Amino acid sequence: MTRTVTVVLPYPAKTLSPNARPDRFTLARAKKAYRKSGWEAGLVSGLHLLGRGTVKMQLIFCPPPVKRKRDMDNAVASMKSGLDGIADALKIDDSEWEWERPIWGKPTETGEVQLLIQHTPNAGEAA
Repeated sequence: MTRTVTVVLPYPAKTLSPNARPDRFTLARAKKAYRKSGWEAGLVSGLHLLGRGTVKMQLIFCPPPVKRKRDMDNAVASMKSGLDGIADALKIDDSEWEWERPIWGKPTETGEVQLLIQHTPNAGEAA
């Protein structure tokens, strides 16, 4: 039986953008913090209880309300550390995930990224 879980992460910091040029120590701290956020959000959502199976993932970006334009490829790339944290909580390597096309949602006051995760257990395993 397929189960859908929604995990909400904070919008990625500017430092995590591929276009940012922070020093390596600042970047390392930002990556570590965002990965931890992903892991914690995954645990709170119960991802560690799902077990092995097929994972379909969709990202919904709800940016903070600013007037600058954003592009999807940079938004997705900024999520790498957060997605690694989700993979840590899910205990399924992100190379095995199937992806739906990411979309833009409505802006929120502080910005967030909603991850819609559809998990289908392997045959013979309970969800």
